[in-house]
Amino acid sequence: MSTLLRLLAVFRWQMAAAVALGVATVGSGIGLMATAAYLIASAALQPSIAELQVAIVGVRFFGLSRGVFRYLERLVSHDVTLRVLGRLRRWFFRALEPLVPARTVEMRSSDLLTRAVSDVESLQELFIRAVAPPLVAALVAVGAGAVLGAYAFELAMAFVVAFAATAVMVPLGVLRLGAAVGARLTGARAELAVVVADGLQGMADLLAFGQGSRRQRLVVEISLLTSELRERVARIEALGSAGVSYATHATVWLVLVLAIPMVGEGRFTGVGLAVVCLIAMAAFEAVQPLPAAARGLSEQLAAADRIFAILDVKPAVSDAGDKVAEARMDGGAAIDLRGVSFTYPGADRPALSGLDVEIAAGRCVAVVGPSGAGKSTLAHLLLRFWDPSEGEIRLAGQKSSEFSLETLRSMVGVLPQQTDLFTGTIRDNLLLAAPEAGQTELDGAARRVDLLETIRSFPDGWETWIGEHGMQLSGGQRRRLALARLVLRDSPVIVLDEPTSGLDLISEGRVMRSLLELFSGRTTILITHRLVAMETLDEIVVLDEGRIVECGVHLELLAMNGLYRQLHDVQRLELASSLDEAACIFR
Repeated sequence: MSTLLRLLAVFRWQMAAAVALGVATVGSGIGLMATAAYLIASAALQPSIAELQVAIVGVRFFGLSRGVFRYLERLVSHDVTLRVLGRLRRWFFRALEPLVPARTVEMRSSDLLTRAVSDVESLQELFIRAVAPPLVAALVAVGAGAVLGAYAFELAMAFVVAFAATAVMVPLGVLRLGAAVGARLTGARAELAVVVADGLQGMADLLAFGQGSRRQRLVVEISLLTSELRERVARIEALGSAGVSYATHATVWLVLVLAIPMVGEGRFTGVGLAVVCLIAMAAFEAVQPLPAAARGLSEQLAAADRIFAILDVKPAVSDAGDKVAEARMDGGAAIDLRGVSFTYPGADRPALSGLDVEIAAGRCVAVVGPSGAGKSTLAHLLLRFWDPSEGEIRLAGQKSSEFSLETLRSMVGVLPQQTDLFTGTIRDNLLLAAPEAGQTELDGAARRVDLLETIRSFPDGWETWIGEHGMQLSGGQRRRLALARLVLRDSPVIVLDEPTSGLDLISEGRVMRSLLELFSGRTTILITHRLVAMETLDEIVVLDEGRIVECGVHLELLAMNGLYRQLHDVQRLELASSLDEAACIFR
């Protein structure tokens, strides 16, 4: 709660204006009731119309001003709310970005989405319902008490005590009854969103394995739980409203019982009796929102806990900003790994251990080895998704930690194993690499990966909608679009992580050679377990269980009869087997 209040404090003047307008709104309501009571009670005595002119004008004034003040109060308070939500969302995404992927590998994307959208939305009523109403109620109590004190001190004290007791005890009771329910409701809503999102994303697999009905039952079960919790919350809120209503009438009766003898004693007139009773009744308008605010507070705090659980996570790497001038990659050592070791959090053995590799600018080096050897980990370290546990990585002679993350990741372009495309057009997805690129640059990048003619063949061309995850495109088209982004990025260092993943043994050789030709002249690191076109590379580094076991060119490594030779022979057997199967089919 203290963190939320600090967030609101930035808008303290707007909040003060909203509270003042809220007090003015309730004050206009009290003035309306008081002047109406005076007007009606006085009119019963049949005075001259001139004696009632002030009261008549007062009724008109307070009736109009109440609507105006209510409109202005809503306008200002909602402006504050929207600004707070915008600030909180920016805060959330700025905190989340450095956590990817090191700290988010164990998080569910659907749960993160729920936190970023639904949980933030839950806080939209924090100021309107949980912060402003108590302040308005306190100021109204002081103002109404002062007015009643002008009639009799005893009336003011009785009113203030009853008002304060109601404003404190009823919301606290609602808060105590609704705390557990509100937290459970927030959790149930989040779980429902996760289950629905996961089910929609994996619907094809669920249906293929006959689990569609089971997922449907799970959704229904959580939906029923959510509905039950909402009903319990509604009951608690209704109980709070009933408590305020009861306290309002009890306070009016208390004021009436105390005031009647005072009228008899001549301390004020019978007209004043009607006025003080309706002032006390109208003032309780400021208390009416408090039970709902207390009920919602438990949900808001639960949502805040889920948001701050992300904000409190410490990034795996720190971005200290650029400490070096622009790097030059045209000569000398482009990449230098010195004694690099890395162990994933919670792992019992290192993923990389004691790597010493120097890659000169413009050279193409392959990092090969069996699955789990640590090849992809090397790509993650180059991008500073993690920092080495030991040793250091240098780019252009400078420590990678001395570059800002933005500069570093602009220097190193990566084609990951998993091609991530976003819902939108082909143009939208390509512009991710260079938002300022013009049509000439887009055409050039698409042409270099043999995608331009395909794009032009679509009815909508560059504005073709590719669907979620690019599902409107074929696998090869998605891969080429990812390559086009890499070309447009124009990074001096290129990392190709399993670029032929999913291709057949016959096609991957052609694709690999075209890739190497495409990035010829750039410092290129090829991470693969497929030994294709290895004879064209400047150097091959063989990893096994995180260590460099062999290093050299293709023919040298074959002559060593080590792990590289074993991988090479296994792949040749696979290729021969595939060719035999193809021959059998054609026969």
